[in-house]
Amino acid sequence: MSNETLVDFYIMRVTNRDVLFVETYIFTCIGIYIMFSLLLGCISRVSKCKESIPPETARSSFNRLYAIYEHLVFGIILLLGIYVLAWYFNCEWAIGLWSLVGFLVFLTKYLAETFIVSMSLISISVYFTHLEEDLKTNWTWSEKFSNKFLGVVMAFMCLKETSMILCGIFVLKFQIGGAEQLFLCYFGLHLSTQFLYWISIIISFVSWKNWRKMVHSEQMITRQTITLAYFKLYPTLTIIYKVCCGFDFKLCVIIFMMMDILFLSLTVRFVETKECVKMMNQRKLKEAELKKVAA
Repeated sequence: MSNETLVDFYIMRVTNRDVLFVETYIFTCIGIYIMFSLLLGCISRVSKCKESIPPETARSSFNRLYAIYEHLVFGIILLLGIYVLAWYFNCEWAIGLWSLVGFLVFLTKYLAETFIVSMSLISISVYFTHLEEDLKTNWTWSEKFSNKFLGVVMAFMCLKETSMILCGIFVLKFQIGGAEQLFLCYFGLHLSTQFLYWISIIISFVSWKNWRKMVHSEQMITRQTITLAYFKLYPTLTIIYKVCCGFDFKLCVIIFMMMDILFLSLTVRFVETKECVKMMNQRKLKEAELKKVAA
């Protein structure tokens, strides 16, 4: 057992290349997020695709919760921007922003993991729903069932986060050893959700032949799950490579656990942008067909 306390454990020997790697990673993700946000806003304004969304879909628990998640991500980016400006002008109060940023990051990570676990379980259920080819009536997710399902997932994720926070407070309060074991335990719990996610990715590829049988909502979940995998694959391999090259292990693990915060939002923005472009092209084709008929 390690005698290292929680305070000593998180005092990392960070080098300049570690700082450069973290800064490059964060600002690249934020830049891509802002680019997709502006692109989606312009395309939505031109194509008016959001007007085609049914009201019951906009009011669903998933979309309302995701709206909260998006506001939290925007708040983190805004506070980081304020911190950079305050640091540039040598404002001493800038360091106090990190406590608020840390709280928002914790909430956003909790919601991101909730969405990823929900997407994973839904993708797996889609495979088993369409497993029987001769089944005439497929089971679908009702709004009531979706709300209950999301509540159960949120409860489990809240239990995980709360238990780890209480353990951390206990270790910090009594200055006892076990900080390394606590950190690795939390990392192991995070890996369990990632393993579930990558299992759902494999199942999504297997069930790709049933794509035409899926309803639109199932297609969207499957598309978002696979797109998120494409976004996560290269950064995950990069982090593994950095660890092998001697970068600080704890810093790389923290980045690995936090990267879903922006990649989930990037995935949704990317898929929504593609859907808006698709709807805009379909509208143009329909207008062209109407002009031909009128002529």
